[in-house]
Amino acid sequence: MKPKFTIEKAKTDRSKCKVCNGSIKKEDIRFGSQVVVAKSKSGGEDHTGYLWKHVYEISKRECAKILYLYNSFQLNPGMEKLSVKEKDEIAEILGNIRSGEPLTSANHKPLPENTAYIIEKAKSGRASCGECKQKIEKGTLRFGATGGKLNSTLWRHLKEVTKKQMQNAKWLYGELHHIPGLSTFPEKERMSLVSDITEILLSESPKKKSKLKVDAISAKHDDDTEILEDMDENQVVAENKLQTGD
Repeated sequence: MKPKFTIEKAKTDRSKCKVCNGSIKKEDIRFGSQVVVAKSKSGGEDHTGYLWKHVYEISKRECAKILYLYNSFQLNPGMEKLSVKEKDEIAEILGNIRSGEPLTSANHKPLPENTAYIIEKAKSGRASCGECKQKIEKGTLRFGATGGKLNSTLWRHLKEVTKKQMQNAKWLYGELHHIPGLSTFPEKERMSLVSDITEILLSESPKKKSKLKVDAISAKHDDDTEILEDMDENQVVAENKLQTGD
């Protein structure tokens, strides 16, 4: 009988990850959850199979189920065929996912091979910021992300860089001070930049305000203003009556 979950090295490169829809290469470690495949119209019996996904795509809920069924990530069926190092790495990945730890080299989804980042001062004033759409003036700090099919570089003001982008850069280069370009800055300025980058990593992603919500708040403010104005007018009338004896 097939186990509910299995973790193993892919035997071929034919399987696809059900989360990212990307190909799972042969020998890559994959996670399978058992499903029942219905018999075909031409006959045959129902049989079980697996839906596959990259290990780093496992959900918190699946991690909890693994612990419920097997008491330990390392006791998940299939793990016994992996090396001690591989088992430790997988256990760390699943542990981080379950606890909601930030992205690290252990549980980060691999980036495209041509991905690269750089922090530098703009060499000219021709590039525009991908976030605010304003020109990045010469000498201004900027963050470049290179990749994609065209292998082009998209620039942002350093202050416009997202937490996700900085997490990717940290994962790719291991340490913040290893991000290309930082080594060209004087030590004092470099340390200041690393401090600024750390603040980005520790920041919370801003939540976008709904336009409807903003409009509703604005409308409520207008209503409140009208009510206050009416109250003021009534108060003036009442005071006049007291003064005139009406």
